[in-house]
Amino acid sequence: MYVYWKAKKYPHVKFGRDRGDGILEVPNPLTLKWVLPYYFNLTEKQATYAMFLLTSFFCILGILVPGRV
Repeated sequence: MYVYWKAKKYPHVKFGRDRGDGILEVPNPLTLKWVLPYYFNLTEKQATYAMFLLTSFFCILGILVPGRV
């Protein structure tokens, strides 16, 4: 991802910022934690809960779907 950002000349930004009314402002949708706040107006709390739900879904899916052993 870092090489892609350097090739596209994106500035190095580690975190988004609060735009004053509680809504997150993120620079691009290139990491999972920034996808939802980039496309939708979310507060930090809402974005965190959405990531918890997404992580929980894939955790449960990984437990329920048998692996190839």
